[in-house]
Amino acid sequence: MTRFMPTINMWDADTQTRVLSGELQLQPGQWIQCGSGPKSRYSGVTSGGTIVATHAERDGNRLVVKTDRFKLHLDYWRSHRSERPLKLLRTTGEFFS
Repeated sequence: MTRFMPTINMWDADTQTRVLSGELQLQPGQWIQCGSGPKSRYSGVTSGGTIVATHAERDGNRLVVKTDRFKLHLDYWRSHRSERPLKLLRTTGEFFS
C-alpha cells in the first residue's frame, strides 16, 4: 500500500510529469503545495489530465481545507478518472489517455 509522503510541490514540472504519467502515484488526501502557497489536498488526475486538488480557504483567521469541499472534489475526480496512466507526447509535452 502506498504511504503518504511529505508535502510535495505540484508546481515542479518534473513532479507534474511524474504524477500525470503514473510514475509517481499519490493517494487521495495527500498534502500538496502549489508553489509557495498554502497546503492543498490531492484528489487525483482526470482522464483529460487535470490534477484535481482542494485548496485551503479562509476560515476566520486561519486557512483550512474544508472536508465537505474535499469530498466534492473526490466525487468529481472519481467520475472523471482514467483507469490507466496518461502518456506524454514527446514532441509537444502534452498528455493523452
